[in-house]
Amino acid sequence: MIRNLPTITLALAALLTLALPLPAYAQSRGDAPPTELAQSTPREAGSSAHFRVIERFPERDPAPPQIPAIAPSSPFAPIIEDVERESWASAHRKLQNPELRPLLNDDASLRFLAATVAMQAGHPAQALTILNDLDPARDLPILADYASLLKARAALALEDAHTATLAAATVDDKSLLYPDALTLLADALQMAGQPEDHARAVEVLELFLNAYPRHSQAAAAREQLATLLEESNPTRAAELYLNIRQERPLSPAATRATQRLRALDAHLTEARRRLLDDATPERALTLARARFDRHQSERVINDLSNALQQWPDAADERCEALYLVGRSHTKLRQHTAGTPVYDRILETCPDTDWELRALYLGGRGRWNAGDRQGALKLFERIWQEYADHSYADDAMYFAARILRSEDRPEEARARLRDQLQRYPEGDMAKDAHWLLLREYFDRGDFQAIIDHVDNLDKTGEDDLYTKGRLHYFRARALLQSGKKDEAAASFIRVAHDHPMSYYALLSFNQLARLQGSTEGLDICATVGPACEDHLPTNLQATPVELPDELERDTGFQKASQLLTLGLTSLAQRELTALRTRHASTPSTLWALASLLDAAHAYPISHDLARRHIHGWMDAYPTAETRRHWSIAYPTPFKDTLTRYAEQRDLNPAIIYAIMREESGFNPRIESWANARGLLQLIEPTARRIAQRDGLEDFSFDLLFDPTLNIRLGSAYMHELASQTASHPALIIAGYNGGFGNVSSWLDDFGHEDLDLFVENIPFGQTRDYTKRVLMSFWIYSYLYGDARVPALPFTLPSP
Repeated sequence: MIRNLPTITLALAALLTLALPLPAYAQSRGDAPPTELAQSTPREAGSSAHFRVIERFPERDPAPPQIPAIAPSSPFAPIIEDVERESWASAHRKLQNPELRPLLNDDASLRFLAATVAMQAGHPAQALTILNDLDPARDLPILADYASLLKARAALALEDAHTATLAAATVDDKSLLYPDALTLLADALQMAGQPEDHARAVEVLELFLNAYPRHSQAAAAREQLATLLEESNPTRAAELYLNIRQERPLSPAATRATQRLRALDAHLTEARRRLLDDATPERALTLARARFDRHQSERVINDLSNALQQWPDAADERCEALYLVGRSHTKLRQHTAGTPVYDRILETCPDTDWELRALYLGGRGRWNAGDRQGALKLFERIWQEYADHSYADDAMYFAARILRSEDRPEEARARLRDQLQRYPEGDMAKDAHWLLLREYFDRGDFQAIIDHVDNLDKTGEDDLYTKGRLHYFRARALLQSGKKDEAAASFIRVAHDHPMSYYALLSFNQLARLQGSTEGLDICATVGPACEDHLPTNLQATPVELPDELERDTGFQKASQLLTLGLTSLAQRELTALRTRHASTPSTLWALASLLDAAHAYPISHDLARRHIHGWMDAYPTAETRRHWSIAYPTPFKDTLTRYAEQRDLNPAIIYAIMREESGFNPRIESWANARGLLQLIEPTARRIAQRDGLEDFSFDLLFDPTLNIRLGSAYMHELASQTASHPALIIAGYNGGFGNVSSWLDDFGHEDLDLFVENIPFGQTRDYTKRVLMSFWIYSYLYGDARVPALPFTLPSP
């Protein structure tokens, strides 16, 4: 029996486990100084002989503390690098060097690091030996909870229930590690084996599930708790097992739960026995929902098709089942097969949300299947019967596109105008305006374009794919009309109003064309002050300062010390919680992002700027904001990427732009389509490129290696460059949509200039991707390359 167990109290904490990126390299255009960050005490952070402090810039009095970093000359430098890369076996081998022992004995934080490495490398006995010599509260106060939890894990791995219990129970209920400590505590108490210990384990698991019902370990906790309660409280055990079957129906835990429920049959009510029947339509629907979320479309169609006849026509469950079958056909692009399913919903589920969804998806399905008239009828029902729904303006816009494709321009124009009159601020208004302008371009009616844009109070352009589009094409219409001075002024306005945007990039290129030259890497010099005033050379960044309230935050102090030790994934948990606590203060978020960037946590640092801090892209980079831009557009893996860029004759900016889009700099990411790594390569493409590049012994798992992924991804970009005359827009479009499609598009509308060509790309995903990545290509070129504005040829090569 475990004795002297501290009292457990309840505290809610937000947890997010984040992927660990690899180290980055220096940046080239203008040095971006680090955030001024908190420094741990010498006892906590390590001997000053082995750490260097990042230089403060600019100086301020009193000088704020900063996060220490390992000195390149320190014997711990290669170990920290291994830890950052999660190369635990390598780090563990290096830590066995006898020369390091005195240094480890001198520093509690380094001993904690050594214990972490030992545990991760599969040596729990060594980890526990190290931790037994530590008093976390005295020797490592900032990271006491981390040391205690690590000790509990090591002891549990060695089946030392007593030590594991005592260590886990000392984790404070305010710690982010508290939920993990509760599950470890329950495991240790159960391992102890005495009835009293089991009773305490039940208390701990109930506490955990009440506090964290959606935690990633909640299902395991329910199963563990149910096992403990089977004899003393079989009714509660059955409730927990049924919850697992309902919430995780496709998991192995659900299979085990079913087996245990059958063993508890004597304690089940008739209602609960019915829930065990996998042949019921209710169970079929539960399983289908889970399979639909996992994209097991064929199985959804098969299973629900057999169950449908068991429900009456008007039953909500039957409507949902039909919807899942229809959506599964849509996912599989089986639009003809999906049509009768949506029709059945319209027949049997009137005046429901299912009817509206069937009208929308059925209309799109018929359109994709070539039944344009059938699609028009369904879309018209939406704006007639559901005029106040957000689908209504979508339906009118889709109808206009169908009419336009059937060469019925007057009807299409009337539908678009009706849409804009009814829904002037609808989310499809910007697209309706553009479709009208596109028709005017086809007719050569440039004055109609100018008049239409001039008469607008609002364009509705609210995203990076459309901001500036209507005024850019107004400038194009002026140019086509021979009004060069007015066109130039309009292009300047677009570039001024929409900084670093896709349409600003096009506008600067148009201005260079008006000057008669787009030669050279940097067309900003050709454009003159209209560009140079916005994009100065050698822009030096000012530092991102650390707010006092953040510096005092315990979570920040923990993150700082973890980052010092290279334990970035643990630090990211603390930093994510900090982001939540300080979400309303942009200056604090920038300090967090800068800290993460300095710690090489690029997937998180750039995403923080990209998705959680707003407004900073509304102006061109300045000395005050240059650091913000470099955080949002970092340059990890620089040595490797630059080497392969030179070998492939590629601009590094285009590789970085594609990498940022594909993986967000996470080398371990894998998509639902099984694309892997930094540049998201699928296996057939990777194997073909590997063979062509002379890479022997290729395996799909190697795509998680950053160097190999950059090698093969850049080789694929080189292949695309050779097929597209190295045109940046075509390389980017080909990387997303495939060269076969790009070649076909060049055949169909490659006679158009670049701007109209991109707007004509029929795949919305590829069209948006091309705009987004071209914008990133420009930003990388400005921040780190030789071109403040890269040249884009408007005349496209022949396929």
